[in-house]
Amino acid sequence: MCIPLIPAVGIGLSLAGAAGDMYNSQVTYEYQRDIAAQNAELARGAAVAQYSQIGEHTYQELTRTQAEAMRISGDALAARGRVTAAAAEAGVGGNSVDALLEDYSRQEGNYLTALKTQERFTLVDAEFQKKGVQTGLQARLINSAPPARPNLFGQALGAFSSAFNTGLQLDQVSYSHGGPTLFI
Repeated sequence: MCIPLIPAVGIGLSLAGAAGDMYNSQVTYEYQRDIAAQNAELARGAAVAQYSQIGEHTYQELTRTQAEAMRISGDALAARGRVTAAAAEAGVGGNSVDALLEDYSRQEGNYLTALKTQERFTLVDAEFQKKGVQTGLQARLINSAPPARPNLFGQALGAFSSAFNTGLQLDQVSYSHGGPTLFI
């Protein structure tokens, strides 16, 4: 069987171009997959750093609050001791001294309750921040999902279909001119 030269060259060029496109699709896919993996790793690293920062900040806040509570308890104990000693030296006692001591205890209790409330707020805030980091990480991981694999089989079928059509069109052109046709 003889194949005219011009349609054969057209078919060959069409198939070569399609093979190049298929190779380019595969290389592009691999590059995008590698970039997606790098982005996911960077997102995880950023989330770990943010978690660490939140933990450190929470630890510092709780330590500061506990130190403040200890200082206040010590100051209140010292103040009650001074009042008791001064009352004893002055020979004063009774309801007025007891009321003053109870007032110191009440103020200490109020301040310590406020510090405990602040500790709870600090812990709740840290949990919300961690949830925000987790949500951000999930969004980054979704955005850095690997690309879809190229459909090389579909591209190959399209290439052969295109080559066949190109060959038919070139064959019709070479016969329509009525001139000599080159055969392989």
